Amino acid sequence: MEQGRDHTVKGREVSDGGSQGALSELRGSDRVRASAFILLVALVLGVVVGFLTFAVLRLGDLAQSTVWEGLRGALPEGVRAAYPLVVCTIGGILVEAWTRRCGYTLDTLSVVVAHCRESGGYFVRSWGRSLVLFLLPIAFGGAVGPEAGISGFAAAGFTAAMSALRRSGGAIADDPSKPVRSGISALSPEWVGREVRLMHKRHRAVVWAVAGIGFALGAVVLARLAGPAGALPRFPAIDYLHSSMLAALLALVLGWGLSVVGAVAGRAAKSAADRMSRAGVPRAVVCGVVLGAVAVLLPNVLFSGESATGDLVGGWQGVGVAVLFASALAKVCLTKLCVACDWVGGEFFPLIFCGVSMGYVAAALLGVDPLLPVAVAAGAVVSASTKKPLLTVCVLALCFPIQSLPAVAVAAFVAAKLPLGVPSGEASEDQGE
Repeated sequence: MEQGRDHTVKGREVSDGGSQGALSELRGSDRVRASAFILLVALVLGVVVGFLTFAVLRLGDLAQSTVWEGLRGALPEGVRAAYPLVVCTIGGILVEAWTRRCGYTLDTLSVVVAHCRESGGYFVRSWGRSLVLFLLPIAFGGAVGPEAGISGFAAAGFTAAMSALRRSGGAIADDPSKPVRSGISALSPEWVGREVRLMHKRHRAVVWAVAGIGFALGAVVLARLAGPAGALPRFPAIDYLHSSMLAALLALVLGWGLSVVGAVAGRAAKSAADRMSRAGVPRAVVCGVVLGAVAVLLPNVLFSGESATGDLVGGWQGVGVAVLFASALAKVCLTKLCVACDWVGGEFFPLIFCGVSMGYVAAALLGVDPLLPVAVAAGAVVSASTKKPLLTVCVLALCFPIQSLPAVAVAAFVAAKLPLGVPSGEASEDQGE
């Protein structure tokens, strides 16, 4: 089984080689018309990529709700308690069978980023098969987020879009008097392989920025049509004057300690998965059984943790310290097991849930306001696990207001410097950095 080989990079198709400075050599009105058309196409293609990317994310949400709400609601009350074990086991069987048929697994976010940096682009080996690989762990309760598949789909979409823009730029440079007709005709597949350099580096940055705006607009359009997908909860701002520094320190220690557990669990899960593969044991099925069995007692170990985090915001007092602690500990270990056993997905969202849970543990133990320890623990867990403090702050800005980000940033940068007991590269290898 090929690990992390969902997408292949074809440097030729994304190269900036070919005719040098095709559009940059145009002058006057020809250059204005050509540039305007290229920017318009970049915007439109960005909208398409954004819409389709978030449509896939929304499809994952729908698949998950169908399996865990629609089907579960039709069962007798006495059967529902064992539902996680049954569904996760079935999910493991499906993941195992489909992964064997495909012969590869999805790349994690870090692998996608590395491919883009090294080769300038990213390609999906099989859109249909990769989509199913993405949906199965999410639909059947895997303790993973959507970052792995979504990052690959988005990167492949932008690679295709930029390739189309390069072809269009070459056609316009050949016939600048008719930029629209020339540019549109070059978007067809017949022009593949005839990409050229669009313009100078600073101008390409503008094209990328416009495409990024289009991507965001596409996501907004999808949210308006089908509702938001994968939304994180928002926490109130921290009142620093009435917050406990002792609770913040305890949260930092708990968050770092959980990251150490995650690093050890990651090594153990990888070793166990390798042994199962050599012995011919269906590791995805084993993972499903373990995940389902734990979820019978601790249901919050399932899924990416976005909804569960939202539930904690309004009801953490009724959960209990022991359950909060056990859920965070179990989830960080099960996320590692899922990724190692082909239930591939992202780890950012599960880590956020684990950090938030540990923050509430600190607040409950000391009987203080939870906002500061929650922010500190979340920043510590994510940053210590990924060794990416700046990225941690950017991601957590999705759920913490700007007033709370100083606490997140301090925790993130401190935790990133603390050792985990494993080499930093190994600790963050499968994280979504």
